[in-house]
Amino acid sequence: MKKRICITVVITILLLVMVGCSKNSNSSTGKTQIVLAMVYSSEDDMRGDKALEDQISYFNETHDDCEIVIREYTRSDNMYDDGVNVIEREIVSGEGPDIINYRSDYSKSDVIGQYTEDLYPYIDADTELKDSLYTNILDSFAIDGKLYVIPLSYQLHTYIGRSSEIGNVENWDFETMVDTFDRLGKKYPMGYDTKSSVLGEILYDSIEDYIDWENGKNYFDSEEFRNMVEFANTFDYEYNQSMDSFELQDCVVRPLSIGNVFDTAIAEGEMQTEGVVYAGFPSKKGNGTVISPGLDVMAISMASKNKDYSWEFIKQLLLPDFQEQLNNQVTLSVNRDVINSQLDKAMKVEMDNGKEVVKATYNTSYQYEREPIYSITEKQKDDFVRILENAKVSSTNDGKINEIVFEEIDGYFAGQKSLDECIDNIENRVWIYISEKGK
Repeated sequence: MKKRICITVVITILLLVMVGCSKNSNSSTGKTQIVLAMVYSSEDDMRGDKALEDQISYFNETHDDCEIVIREYTRSDNMYDDGVNVIEREIVSGEGPDIINYRSDYSKSDVIGQYTEDLYPYIDADTELKDSLYTNILDSFAIDGKLYVIPLSYQLHTYIGRSSEIGNVENWDFETMVDTFDRLGKKYPMGYDTKSSVLGEILYDSIEDYIDWENGKNYFDSEEFRNMVEFANTFDYEYNQSMDSFELQDCVVRPLSIGNVFDTAIAEGEMQTEGVVYAGFPSKKGNGTVISPGLDVMAISMASKNKDYSWEFIKQLLLPDFQEQLNNQVTLSVNRDVINSQLDKAMKVEMDNGKEVVKATYNTSYQYEREPIYSITEKQKDDFVRILENAKVSSTNDGKINEIVFEEIDGYFAGQKSLDECIDNIENRVWIYISEKGK
């Protein structure tokens, strides 16, 4: 009898503790707590973001009945301890956070189990907001027609070349790119690259093509992947210090990251021609420009009991007050009004004490001083807008899969293993990983 009473007491205490720890419990202020999960790449990455913290403070000050509080998680190679997996277990139990910020390490595998809300209905219900957003950027993060996350900012990545050499192509596949390199015969067709970096760039927007998360399969043993590896193998294995002296004229294309409205002007300066072609990465998806997420990638938990408040906060982060601050992170805004304002300002020459204000700089090689940019031209603005509005593909590769692929393929690049052996190892390790991740 005493044993039964003790068990009953223990169960009662545990239930009270669980209720007390519920994310929806009232804080000392009497407000309902809305938990924002911040997913950091490591404990070293746990640092404050003042712009985001200011938005949280503003939300809390303007709401009498609720407040946002931060709960921190970290990613880990240990599947059980990994912050995203911890969140998923909490969501399944009904006690997960309300809002999740996967941050810049976000990958498709973070939401493959559909633990987060489809955000399209929230956007579609707000016509004014929808019209102010670059929906092509958001659409690139959709999975099977559902938007499980929304990036607050992003960068665009492409390869640039000269129209006089590669023509006006702004979408080429792998075979066309290699044929162009062979025709021009330049020493550093893609810049000062090594075997691994070349393969990484070629796979930048396509490594997910070899993964079937839903069915737990991968397809690295394909002719296309083999051809890419063999092409990358024609470059140097290790970085060569003599590469530092190469000139941009020695390259057919070079990578360009666009995180600022001045970057098309920088491209023209560095290539020393107005005839810059934004060729993109080799792709069969219709456009070679690749979108990568910025610092914040937001989602709403399926288990949240405060979804309306959660969306209200995310919407607040999509408006100009917050979006105008994103340029400090070298990323682009998803808000059209903010981008248009930045472009208008970039086209105007500003004076300070009788001198033109330098707004950006470029360099034609690693041996010369940087050249100033005072404003952008109409053409540079048009190029920027065209690249942005035509971008369709996001790069949300899983970091662990990248690690597996490049760990194993290094054996082939170093001449220690056959390509068949390396690909077998990749397929086996990736299969184990995606099988575990999908559980």
